[in-house]
Amino acid sequence: DGIGNVNYNYISLATLRDKVPEIEPRKEIETVDKPIIFSLTINANYKYVYETLIDSSQKSKWLRGVTNIKFNEERIHRIGSSHECIIPVGNLLFETLEDYEDNDKRIYTEFSNGSFLSPPFYENYIIEKQAEKTTHVQVALHMHGKGIQKLLQKPIAKAFKKAMFRFKNICEGKALTLQRP
Repeated sequence: DGIGNVNYNYISLATLRDKVPEIEPRKEIETVDKPIIFSLTINANYKYVYETLIDSSQKSKWLRGVTNIKFNEERIHRIGSSHECIIPVGNLLFETLEDYEDNDKRIYTEFSNGSFLSPPFYENYIIEKQAEKTTHVQVALHMHGKGIQKLLQKPIAKAFKKAMFRFKNICEGKALTLQRP
């Protein structure tokens, strides 16, 4: 009684189904039995910590040895997004595999294909709001290496842990020249 007539047009899209490309299956996250895990508390807002982590233009500030980062600035960061870290011994390509939020907790996972020296690995971040300006971050590195790559896992993990402390300093607004873990 109250809405009157509604005009509409109907067009069947069934003929277009064959033209829609098949979606690639989502890459499975391959864990290892003993990932390298470390945690830190950052005195900064939860959302700011997450946004700083995924901001490809900022990564070279806290990842030592990365001389440049290539990424598509016009593309919105989401699952399937990628960026390439340019380092002196080759390039590392990263792809976002997981990114979801549930009640002040964010799960974010990237995969790197590795390089000649670096094994393929997954970085799994759990970012949790503790208070308005306090955030807990846990990182699990799942490295899949053989031969010389296996021998380099500990030094790579150590360098990554130092990078996370530089990340913490950036999030907290501290000058990187003052503190080098």
